[in-house]
Amino acid sequence: MADISLEVTKITELAHKHWHTKYALLLAEILAFLISTAILLMFKPNNWLKLLVYLFCCIITYVFWWWTNRLPKTKKNKVGFVISISAGDENERKRVMEDFVYTLHKLVKEGTSGNSFQIIKIPEHVAEKIIDLENARELRSKCRAHFVIYGRVRPRIIDGKQEHLIELNGLVTHTPLPAAIHQGFSKEFTELLPSRLRVPFDNDAISFEFASHWINYVSRYIIGVAAAFSGDLDYAEKLYGDVNQFLNEHDQSFPVFISLKQRIPLRLAEINFARARIAFNLIIPCSLLQGKARFF
Repeated sequence: MADISLEVTKITELAHKHWHTKYALLLAEILAFLISTAILLMFKPNNWLKLLVYLFCCIITYVFWWWTNRLPKTKKNKVGFVISISAGDENERKRVMEDFVYTLHKLVKEGTSGNSFQIIKIPEHVAEKIIDLENARELRSKCRAHFVIYGRVRPRIIDGKQEHLIELNGLVTHTPLPAAIHQGFSKEFTELLPSRLRVPFDNDAISFEFASHWINYVSRYIIGVAAAFSGDLDYAEKLYGDVNQFLNEHDQSFPVFISLKQRIPLRLAEINFARARIAFNLIIPCSLLQGKARFF
């Protein structure tokens, strides 16, 4: 009995792994045809009805395959947070999903702003194709997301030790910005987000958890800046507050955490300044002062 259960599990995992392929669609159509034939042999309808049944089953099977393989879209009044991490090797993928992606998912959903996020995890067969900024932009557009973390994790032998090599990039949407402000924002993004990490195998669970905290803090901060640029000052303030609270509860000796701790008061001051100017109905040529539009 245990052997049968194991085989069923293996078949299920194999089917899930390859469900996105056209071969899986073909096999599903064949299976639907065989089931339809078995049912029709029992009732023996006329040829026209048989044709309609076959056609209906074919369409239903295709729609089901397409629907289950489509990329999720961000819901209304949610901030789409896309995680697109490719791991290649199956064992590596499982470790990354369990110790890194799920931890990041949990962390992002915490705090007063956690409920505003919709986490969209991209499957491996799509994530492996997201290799540059253009791909990430297309993915963000398809998911109607606001923030994309993309990259890959590979096992490597470095200095004689087996490690996970993590390469990450990020993309955030915001209103059009003047060239100087956009350049400064991009530089800040690059400085804070880890683009390349090495995680030793011997304590990878702890290291992945730390990396998840890092990305969580930076992501909230960056989305907060983008929200402020887009005019949603209240939401930006909430995100900054969450980051500040999280940092107060954890070790602040890490350079990026120190930098975030120093930047948040300045960003909050910008928000207060923007509100004061808006209250006096002054026209200021600054992207922070373009009203109170919702970021999502």
